[in-house]
Amino acid sequence: VQRTEVVRVAQQAARQTMEDAESEARRLQHEAEDFCDHRLAQFEVVLTRTLQTVSAGRRRLSAPPLPPGEPGSDLATTAEAVTDDRPRPAFFDQDQR
Repeated sequence: VQRTEVVRVAQQAARQTMEDAESEARRLQHEAEDFCDHRLAQFEVVLTRTLQTVSAGRRRLSAPPLPPGEPGSDLATTAEAVTDDRPRPAFFDQDQR
């Protein structure tokens, strides 16, 4: 009778250990998925901004050249034309400098 009780208690402890481990594994899996989703969202923002800059640059290159002295013919104006005034979320420390 004592052996049966020892086996039953050991099996119950083993089941509880397995349940705890599975619960912890699910929690870690969800944390990892959330982390990856957050990083991919940040990457998507950077890629979108890069694509917008590339598109604006290509449009500038495909437009007929402006005569010297015309507004927009210097590099400072070119840089302003490539960017717009929409607010951007800051994800990286170097963006705030």
